[in-house]
Amino acid sequence: MLLLLTLLTAVLLTALALPLALAIRSDGLSPVAFDPGHDSRGGAS
Repeated sequence: MLLLLTLLTAVLLTALALPLALAIRSDGLSPVAFDPGHDSRGGAS
């Protein structure tokens, strides 16, 4: 039961955080670390 509650909480938090993160990125307020143009892992520069 506790595992189910934990999973449900994680899903709800993800469902709330994902649109918020996308909105922040589309507004151009995203941190440089999450900007593909400044990605140290070899993103498009």
